[in-house]
Amino acid sequence: MGFLQVPAKMYERRTKRRFDVGGSSTAPPPPPDTWDDYDNIFYNERLKVSIEPTRFVDPDVIRALGIKSDLKDLFEELGMGNMATNPQALYPEVVCQFMATVNVYYAHERPKRANEGVLTFFIRGIHYRVPLSTLCTIYGFENEHQHDIVPDFAGISTFWGHIATGFFDSAKTVPTDICHPTLRYFMKVLANTLLCKIEPSKVRVQELTLVYHAVKSLVHMEDIEEPTDDLWPNIGAVFAEHLVKLKMKPFQLIGRKK
Repeated sequence: MGFLQVPAKMYERRTKRRFDVGGSSTAPPPPPDTWDDYDNIFYNERLKVSIEPTRFVDPDVIRALGIKSDLKDLFEELGMGNMATNPQALYPEVVCQFMATVNVYYAHERPKRANEGVLTFFIRGIHYRVPLSTLCTIYGFENEHQHDIVPDFAGISTFWGHIATGFFDSAKTVPTDICHPTLRYFMKVLANTLLCKIEPSKVRVQELTLVYHAVKSLVHMEDIEEPTDDLWPNIGAVFAEHLVKLKMKPFQLIGRKK
């Protein structure tokens, strides 16, 4: 989780955020403005879990493999900015506080639009609210798309057949099944950074769909049924969603070896 970087004192507000919802019944309640008992539960569970640094791109490795240029093209096509190539120092206590309190709020629950989304969290007792559009600016994410989720990809098995061996099964397929070293490396980086996976071992539908989104403009592939352009997600919204999912990780580890 070393990729968490929010400039000190930036976006600080102590007053409760007011959503401009026009009286819509779909409006969620505003986010809480104080650290409460609910946050304490998450914080105490997070303290029980080892915090490992995020695995960023290793410039020496990609140079030795000869994939630096191709990898750069993939990051640009996906709109990931400098997220995977700009390592940050790890501050475990700050990460614990962040992960205990991180949430995403939208002005309207249906449909959720990235330009109406806000990432909220507490650090050292200060409540931060970062609009998802600002999160995109911080990391250099593309900010044109508005959807908050990765779309269904009907042609995923066909795409897998173009880049890998065997049949695609998200419960069984692994990155080493992918033939091209650039795509294998890109898949790992995508899982470790944007999708917040600690030890990605299987190829999941979401990351493979995003790989296709990055590849489709670079390599011509026929007969693939793909989502329309307007369905592709906002990268900042996807990242925020996975941060909130990672918040639940300590509870999923209860009863297992930590």
